[in-house]
Amino acid sequence: MPSESVENYLKAIYMLQQRGGPDARVKNKDIAEVLGHALPSVTSMLKALAERALIDYVPYQGVHLTPDGRRAALKVIRRHRLLE
Repeated sequence: MPSESVENYLKAIYMLQQRGGPDARVKNKDIAEVLGHALPSVTSMLKALAERALIDYVPYQGVHLTPDGRRAALKVIRRHRLLE
């Protein structure tokens, strides 16, 4: 099970990606604004998520979820909805 921080990033990326379309790239700045984190912290986490093959990260172009990342994000969202 991913950490709470990883879950928050996956959920934020999923939600932002849905706004722009399924193949849209999400900018680091948008993730930082949604989560209230500093941009360098977001970049660091995105690199870690890319190493775990949960996102496709291209510097200066943004990120999008891989199929595994999308499944993980949907699990998080489902679990949060059930808890509500």
